[in-house]
Amino acid sequence: MSKVDEIMELLEGLTLLDASDLVTKIEDKFGVDASASGGGMMMMAAGAGDAGGAAAEEKTEFDLVLTEFPADKKIAVLKVV
Repeated sequence: MSKVDEIMELLEGLTLLDASDLVTKIEDKFGVDASASGGGMMMMAAGAGDAGGAAAEEKTEFDLVLTEFPADKKIAVLKVV
């Protein structure tokens, strides 16, 4: 049995409380934030291996200029944006 299979078997046996504790420890150890990523995937911040490295902030606000769109589609365009 491979190490990955062994780990998966151990993970399947965890209670929710144990799993939550594991996530917290992984976040602390590797300098990641499990809640910040989409789709449940954890991504390491730039310089996470460096104990003194600061994580780069993710851009969440953008400036958008709509230069051309059909007048009758204005509401639909705004809903998508």
